[in-house]
Amino acid sequence: MNSSKATYRSHNVFLLRHALACSTGFTLLEILVVVIVIGILGAIAIPNLLAQVDKARYSEAKTQMSCMAKELTAYRYEHGTFPPDVNRNIKPAGIDCFYTRESGQVPFDSQYDYDRHSSQCYAHISFFGKDGERDAPTAGSPAYPNPGLYDHSETDSNSDDWVYSLGLNPGGIGC
Repeated sequence: MNSSKATYRSHNVFLLRHALACSTGFTLLEILVVVIVIGILGAIAIPNLLAQVDKARYSEAKTQMSCMAKELTAYRYEHGTFPPDVNRNIKPAGIDCFYTRESGQVPFDSQYDYDRHSSQCYAHISFFGKDGERDAPTAGSPAYPNPGLYDHSETDSNSDDWVYSLGLNPGGIGC
């Protein structure tokens, strides 16, 4: 009986040693391959993700500019003229839906600028884009005489500005 216990015990030890020897973990090479594959996938995915975030922020700016344009148009119909021109990042008189940098709601922490050219009965709103610098024209003849939203990068490849033009003499009302 004693020898059968010893044989049983030695057989169990043999099985345990065999199981430990056969159950190897991942090799360093396998782990390295997995890390490289994850790195490559991350390098592909992160720029696409960041581009989508930027796209969403520009979409938010377009929505905000549309709100501002509607209020400016309503102001013009009520008062017969657009509000007076103001400096960038300053809310025009009588307009509630105008976002300033201090509000923390302007995408990219950029800024808006409302411009009124009374001699030509023209007004527009500029969004300075991701770089926060104005690239779109402000003075002289209107760059965008027709009402609507314009991506200034279509005319200047170095620009990331958006311009919402209220048009040249919109609605035929005198200035």
